[in-house]
Amino acid sequence: MKPRSKLPRRSQRYIGVLLVLQLAAAGILLWLWAAVPADDANTGGPARVKRTPPSPISTCMAAHVDTAWGKVRDEVKAEARASWNCYKNCAFGWDEVRPVACKGLVWAKPPPDGQPEEGSAEHKGIALTLIDALDTLHLMGLHSDFQEAVQYLERNHTFNTPGSVSVFEVTIRILGGLLSAYQLSNETVLLAKAVDLADRLFPGVGSQGLPRKYVDLSNAAREGDAPRPGARGQAPCLAEAGSVSLELLALAELSGQGRFARYARALSGQLYAAEPEDSLWSSALDIEPKTRALWGLAKGKGKATVGGRVDSFLEYTAKLYLRTGEPAHLGVFSRAVSSIERRLVVRVGGRTFLRELHLESSAAGGRAVNRSDHLSCFLPGVYALMLLNCGPACAGPLREVMNRTAVELAETCFLMYSVGSPHLGLAPNAVLFDEKGEIRVGKFDRFNILRPEAVEAWYWLWRWTGDVKYRRWTRCVFESFRTFAKQKTTGGYFGIRDTTKETVKSDIADKMHSFWLAETLKYMWMTFSEPSDILNDGFVRRAPEQPLWVFNTEAHPLSQRRNPSPL
Repeated sequence: MKPRSKLPRRSQRYIGVLLVLQLAAAGILLWLWAAVPADDANTGGPARVKRTPPSPISTCMAAHVDTAWGKVRDEVKAEARASWNCYKNCAFGWDEVRPVACKGLVWAKPPPDGQPEEGSAEHKGIALTLIDALDTLHLMGLHSDFQEAVQYLERNHTFNTPGSVSVFEVTIRILGGLLSAYQLSNETVLLAKAVDLADRLFPGVGSQGLPRKYVDLSNAAREGDAPRPGARGQAPCLAEAGSVSLELLALAELSGQGRFARYARALSGQLYAAEPEDSLWSSALDIEPKTRALWGLAKGKGKATVGGRVDSFLEYTAKLYLRTGEPAHLGVFSRAVSSIERRLVVRVGGRTFLRELHLESSAAGGRAVNRSDHLSCFLPGVYALMLLNCGPACAGPLREVMNRTAVELAETCFLMYSVGSPHLGLAPNAVLFDEKGEIRVGKFDRFNILRPEAVEAWYWLWRWTGDVKYRRWTRCVFESFRTFAKQKTTGGYFGIRDTTKETVKSDIADKMHSFWLAETLKYMWMTFSEPSDILNDGFVRRAPEQPLWVFNTEAHPLSQRRNPSPL
């Protein structure tokens, strides 16, 4: 028998390569067949689609159609207690807590004497989280925790602490927190602390200048801002300069010191005098360095936006009107609403977004950027608040615009959680959108730091419309926070650096910001509570003489006196 001839080695290699290519092609075709929808008419059956795990938000929405809201309210309260216990056990008296490391953090920059951010036993900061959480503890009925915190302030606390702090942040978080807690409890030490703090924050309260950007509370009387390494400029932005008047008016009423009210009114007057012709407010201000007098909005600087650095100024124009009834505030607010609707609201692909205009651009009117940040989610909430309380003064086109846009933007804020973070259900800091209304997340906006603006908006939309979907959205976002952002050992909550990933793992940002207790959990708890159970539902005015509780931008409720004396 003649031996079979062998193929040359080169031919064998060619055949082997061909076999590998054929197998690879077959694998690709099989994958495409499974992943790409097929034409039902050709297959005779349903289209095949790639199976992906459902998002936690969609799973939650499907599971919780009808909910016992009182039970959810108690669950939120339990998480507030757990968060407080984390702060109490790991960092009591410090500014903030690292829930994973179970250590305290100091807020002031730079800390005194070269201390690290963790501070020292002698220097814990100014008790930021403790004060920011006071009214949450009181409203939720955690009275023993509230009293323990008040005793600490009375016996162990001082604002005579070196280091640079933000005047704006200290005002809304600490001054607002002290005033609110005082109104709820009548603990006189809280009012005394508030007056002491205000004198340190606004040492030139009798002048007509804008507030400083940063101040050293231990040496506030010196000229100029306290140095803040790495800060983006030393002049306050619009939101920083325009978001202290609610607190100063409340302080004036409660303390009887009219100088604070006069300064608040002068400040509003300066800012309103700088209103641009088109009423589209932008972030950067031009200030005379020595006197701190406002020259106007900075030309060709900053950005026109509803988000960060402008946001709470717009919010306070509405809330100052609700508190004072003065038409000037409503006028600025209503004109801004019209301008925002014309210039910043974008409706594409059946969705509604808020864009930004970057004014540094040479383009006429600024360069449009299709970016909506989470901070801007406050706007539908303020619209709903005004619809609840503004009455005939907001009738006509203003009412129509607020009603439509509030509902649409609240939906977009929900999409930030359900679409912007499909695996975790936790909204990124901002989303980008295209001409079809599709959402994506930019590289530098993927983080979540437990922000409150969306749940704040949904609370007010629920109060305005009665639509239960806002409660359901809040329930599902609460579940996502509890599942992915809770440190199980200490009970505290942390931020997440990348919300687009499938798991958290090493993407933990180990800090529990004070607004988690002051705002996010408070709005969630209120959403699942009966309105009449909270301050007799004093957030909605039902008679002209009724004193109204108005939240500052840190969710600290501040009430008018029934018959305030002229200040």
